[in-house]
Amino acid sequence: MSDTAYPSVNDLTLEEKASLTSGGDAWHLQGVETKGIPGYMITDGPHGLRKSLASSTGEVDLNNSVPATCFPPAAGLSSSWNPELIHQVGEAMAEECIQEKVAVILGPGVNIKRNPLGGRCFEYWSEDPYLAGHEAVGIVAGVQSKGVGTSLKHFAANSQETDRLRISANISQRALREIYFPAFEHIVKEAQPWTIMCAYNCINGVHAAQDRWLLTDVLRDEWGFQGIVMSDWGADHDRVASLNAGLNLEMPPSYTDDQIVYAARDGRIQPAQLDRMAQGMIDLVNKTRAAMSVENYRFDIEAHDEVAHQAAVESMVLLKNDDAILPVAGDAKVTVIGEENVPKDQAVLYVANHRSYFDILLTYSRCPIRTGYVAKKEMERYPLLSNWMRNLYCLFLDREDIKQGLKTILQAADYVKSGISVCIFPEGTRNKNADETDMLSFHDGSFKIATRAKSPIIPIAISNSANIWEANFPKMSPTHVVIEYGKPIIPSELDRDTQRHLGAYTQNIIKEMLIKNKELV
Repeated sequence: MSDTAYPSVNDLTLEEKASLTSGGDAWHLQGVETKGIPGYMITDGPHGLRKSLASSTGEVDLNNSVPATCFPPAAGLSSSWNPELIHQVGEAMAEECIQEKVAVILGPGVNIKRNPLGGRCFEYWSEDPYLAGHEAVGIVAGVQSKGVGTSLKHFAANSQETDRLRISANISQRALREIYFPAFEHIVKEAQPWTIMCAYNCINGVHAAQDRWLLTDVLRDEWGFQGIVMSDWGADHDRVASLNAGLNLEMPPSYTDDQIVYAARDGRIQPAQLDRMAQGMIDLVNKTRAAMSVENYRFDIEAHDEVAHQAAVESMVLLKNDDAILPVAGDAKVTVIGEENVPKDQAVLYVANHRSYFDILLTYSRCPIRTGYVAKKEMERYPLLSNWMRNLYCLFLDREDIKQGLKTILQAADYVKSGISVCIFPEGTRNKNADETDMLSFHDGSFKIATRAKSPIIPIAISNSANIWEANFPKMSPTHVVIEYGKPIIPSELDRDTQRHLGAYTQNIIKEMLIKNKELV
């Protein structure tokens, strides 16, 4: 598309130029509709689109967002060492942005992890500058390949959250060049992010948003950055100083466009500098026009789930505990029996006895297809754990509310019908009896999942898992766990009396496997 297809800064009044250097509201650029410049939406990443349902009105609501795929955080993706996969994650993020009419997704963040207590370590890629840059570049390239912008952040030296609005990161030139800059520099030169977000903090006493050396001398003149620089939300303390330093966009707006107009008239801002900053905003809008003009686009939910699943798998790191250096059981082992009984091409209902918090981890790693768990509602109290579980198709069962409990069971049946296996512990809680074969009664309601979905039931006997931790609390103990998968149970092939007592029937099968496997542990 030609450069003359859209208006340029030369077509705008002074007031209109000033308006482009500030947002329209918390989530929108400030357009000039009369001149053909729309005010596109920008919103949060960086691990998937987080678009608030209130964002259309400009309000900030962090707890009510549109459905979107949750991809592994940067801390996980960096462990994949797979730039091609990370590029696919970026493409998927962009497709969801296109559906939701989001022109720029705010991420990735490549600040260097300097302290494990840093509040956003999960969101950043690595403590190693090389790894951070060479892995995160895939997100930028992937998103922008679809015509959606990224915002590389937080530039620069934002490695702590404590007092981040006022702190000054006092860092030598050598440390900046060897530790804090390389990831940004590599991504700028390799992928040219359409936007960069400056940090809250000062660098050697100068606010990042007002640091001309940082935003112009280094970023633009030295590295060749061609996009726009925006502030983090509330990081711009002086619009005139920031614009002169090379900040194109204040977010969210302070509704002080008149300050820029006055400064341009009295010479505190040179006309050429204002033109450069405003033209950058026009260029950003023009880059996103094609993607934002796509009507009725719908991304492939299942395809994105598969990308997220593969990314999660490759993000996992298995440690070998040589010489028992880690504070876990040095000679723990797991024996798995009967995996040939688990269908590889069909969703099933897994039914297992329950002795340990580790039962989910022990069994999930062996699931051949996507699998969710039914857990007690009380697990929702733990934010990080519950978020992780939801992203793995887990459901939370209210054991006190029969009506809500039935809804959860029916939802689980729908999962199985759609191709997602479900694992349930029908004892309803961890069995703390001294003898693990002395199981709690199986709740028959759990088996409605299989009967409604017309799926096989795979009984699982988990032996000795409580000895990993619970039986030796607070220490972890060398343990031999045995997991046995029994032969599939087809409810429709059982006689009516057995069907009516499916819980007891399955429990007896699991008990027999537990008794048999006692000699192994």
